[in-house]
Amino acid sequence: MHESGTGGAGAEGPRWRPLVSEAFKFGLVGGVGIAVNFAVFDLSRLLTPLSVFWCGFVGTGVAIVGNYLGFRYFTYRDRDKRRRVREFALFVLFSLAGLVIENGTLYAATVRLGWESPLQSNLAKAVGIVAATCFRFLTYRTWVFRPSRRPAAPGAAGHRPAQVTTVSGTGPAAGDVLSGGHQERRMPMSEAPIDQALILAGGRATRMRPYTDDVPKAMVPVGGVPIVAYQLAWLARHGVTRVTISGGYKHEAIRRYAGDGSRFGMEIRYAVESEPLGRGGGLKFAAGHLPAADAAFFVLNGDVITVFALPELSRFHHRSGAAVTVALSPYRSDWGVAELDEDGHRIRGFVQSPELPYWINAGVYVFGPEAVGMLPDRGDHEDHTFPQLARDGKLFGYRLGGYWRGLDTVKDVLQAAEEVPEAVGGLPPAFRTVPDAPG
Repeated sequence: MHESGTGGAGAEGPRWRPLVSEAFKFGLVGGVGIAVNFAVFDLSRLLTPLSVFWCGFVGTGVAIVGNYLGFRYFTYRDRDKRRRVREFALFVLFSLAGLVIENGTLYAATVRLGWESPLQSNLAKAVGIVAATCFRFLTYRTWVFRPSRRPAAPGAAGHRPAQVTTVSGTGPAAGDVLSGGHQERRMPMSEAPIDQALILAGGRATRMRPYTDDVPKAMVPVGGVPIVAYQLAWLARHGVTRVTISGGYKHEAIRRYAGDGSRFGMEIRYAVESEPLGRGGGLKFAAGHLPAADAAFFVLNGDVITVFALPELSRFHHRSGAAVTVALSPYRSDWGVAELDEDGHRIRGFVQSPELPYWINAGVYVFGPEAVGMLPDRGDHEDHTFPQLARDGKLFGYRLGGYWRGLDTVKDVLQAAEEVPEAVGGLPPAFRTVPDAPG
């Protein structure tokens, strides 16, 4: 069975378009910076006793600060954010080099050539700005605001090019075989910089007994395949190559099943709690085991099965400037809802389990590294961290499109077993554990 997309080199448009777009945004920010530069320069000459040279120095310094904010949060907002200290240090270094080029030109013109009139000094400053701008464009795009590192080269285990995915039952990695009736809208891998994830799988899940008498909740089979297998396959399909699983109760069962992650086309680590820490405490503890502590990461509750385009969630998170982004799913009632006529008394019919005009936490998140320190050592992040982030304006919601099912009870497992084959697809027999218990 094959799932295909548009394919071909033309699917993403001409290669020069991103560079033109980048140059336009760079020029827009730079243009504002130049306006600020000249304004501060002329105001300094008018209102202060500083020499022409030092007025130019002040104008350039103010413009550099404004340019950094514009480049970081507009022109290059989707670039790699994992090494912010290094980024800022290089930005200052190359900005100072540009400062030398720009003001060196002004110094040579005014001091050496005697261009002291406003027209001459502004002309000299303009020449210096053009030279410094070209230098900064090349250095900023190459060394400062670095492109996000791609998770893996096309063709590596667990990965396919974004345009075409081949599915077979001959033993490929799980990330290649998760398919089915639900077709996800997918994006080029270059737009999916987040390549690490954390799965919270430490709960006892007493409401799901007898399924959880011998295994943790993440190992409960749905259609004969554990919940965690669907999650790992979905993550692998969207370029996640490194996963940390937070475990506690019966965690050995997950380790025996998932191993080092090689058959899913990824690397799996384990963070095992010696005592229950709660969801927030467990998340903070497990975050310390991530391979890249200074990078953003996906978080999944260990009791959800879902299918939507993770790169779009990643892009939304970076563009919003959120510390944490919460995936939201439409709220579906567990009960039938009565339809009433205009007077509100006569029943016209019932709608079974309708979607209501509310959005609920889907148990899928993007965490920025700055949010980890706000997590409690013990307790629930929804009681402590999320309210504070909401007050700070740093908590965002992403309305997902696609299949989503939370699994809290035995009834949920039975319903998911009927839905998953069509909505999500299946995994080869090698990924099954035991058949579902009869209902």
